[in-house]
Amino acid sequence: MGSWSIWKTLKTSFLSRTWFIILVTTMNARAEEVNYSKDVEPFLRRNCLACHHSKKPDGGLSLESTVDFTKGGDSGPLVIAGKASDSLIVQRVLGVTDSIMPPESNSVAASHLSSDQVDLLSRWINAGARFDDATIPKDPSLTGVASEKELDASVKSSYGIGVIADKDLVVYSRGNDLFADSISKESSPQLILENAHVGLIDTMIVSPDGSWLATSSHDEVIIWEIEFITANPQENQTPKLVHREKLSSVSFEQEGVRWIEDRVSSLAVSSDGKHLAIGSGQPSRTGTVAVVDLHGSKASLLKLLPEIHTDSVSSVAFSPDGRTLATGSADKMIKLILLDAIPEATASVDDMAIAGRTDQVKNFEGHTGYVLGLDWNRNGSQLASVGADGTLRVWDIKLGEFVSTIAIENELSAVYFLDDYPSLLAGTSIDGSVRIFDSEKSEIVRTLTVPNHIDPQYSLSPTSSRSHLLSSGESGVVHRWSISEE
Repeated sequence: MGSWSIWKTLKTSFLSRTWFIILVTTMNARAEEVNYSKDVEPFLRRNCLACHHSKKPDGGLSLESTVDFTKGGDSGPLVIAGKASDSLIVQRVLGVTDSIMPPESNSVAASHLSSDQVDLLSRWINAGARFDDATIPKDPSLTGVASEKELDASVKSSYGIGVIADKDLVVYSRGNDLFADSISKESSPQLILENAHVGLIDTMIVSPDGSWLATSSHDEVIIWEIEFITANPQENQTPKLVHREKLSSVSFEQEGVRWIEDRVSSLAVSSDGKHLAIGSGQPSRTGTVAVVDLHGSKASLLKLLPEIHTDSVSSVAFSPDGRTLATGSADKMIKLILLDAIPEATASVDDMAIAGRTDQVKNFEGHTGYVLGLDWNRNGSQLASVGADGTLRVWDIKLGEFVSTIAIENELSAVYFLDDYPSLLAGTSIDGSVRIFDSEKSEIVRTLTVPNHIDPQYSLSPTSSRSHLLSSGESGVVHRWSISEE
């Protein structure tokens, strides 16, 4: 290295450290009160949430709620109350101890924090890092127990949406509440269940016949029966949810093998409504899939696939005939699991461990980021996948390879085949749009947006008539989109 390069490196390093020390000293001297919800949370959500939410917690870190914020990620707690300069989040947004966050040239158009924003963040930490009226728990281990802390009222994110076709209703999550609304009529959303979980609802799915729905939060899944107060189709159909059963990591014991690992991150239901697939995992460690039989009066564990992935299972989807399960993971892999070849969950741990054999599992590789959404076409000959790398891929099941790839600049979070149009698919994005893709031409047919409104979209469902799509996202608002030109 030449003398000029050495001097330039030393100068840059010295100035960075000096600026950091001066900045933190100045922050310590300023005593104005900073409100987290008003002053800090908005710019953290705008620039950090796209990669650090509960469905895709990069580095094991989610900023979805104060509980997640306090827990921190793989590198430990984000803040040390009263010590901004020692807090990891300040060090990372300044790029002092590691690469700056958000990263340079990121795919979600996130910006580095301005000096004023870093000032606000640091002053908030130095003042005690209080979430408005709630102080950070002194024992970080308590934040992992959902019952110890209620969800922030400000969290509106919707990660689940489903249609009850014969009632003209869409049911969706918002924070930890569940709502219903008419699909075709102008109406106001109905709150049908408040505080379904103590924590954020991470995933939600409605059964094909609309008789039950499942929700998940942290390491639990709750099955709810759907009842209606009136049977008169001329009257407003008001759904009522009745608690049927809670499933958790201790619901089924299998010779010491955990059937839910750390956090549930994906759900899928078979076309006959009898089987529920639950994907979970520990970020950067392991991913587990459990298949539960809901046909009887009480759920029973049918198949268990421990450590089927090396990272959290972020998406699952049953084939139309229910015999194959597709799984996608933060490890960037897609696996096709031939369920008939997998031993029953009552078998020994040694038998379950053979689930990685090639005659039972096919591996599809190609994504360079989290696999966030999966869907099968009507006859089960193709599988679609979308992910954090901003690509939609369509895979030929017999060939075992992708036959179409379409890329956009932003993360794709959900995908759905449009059955009435064999080569068309819909996908949601964190840029707030829904796109219609043509897999045969490998091109985008339409981009559906709300003018001047960027609301990252996470969940997607077609209406029963297939003429419209429904999506929901960070704001908790359900959007209805027309598939064809109007």
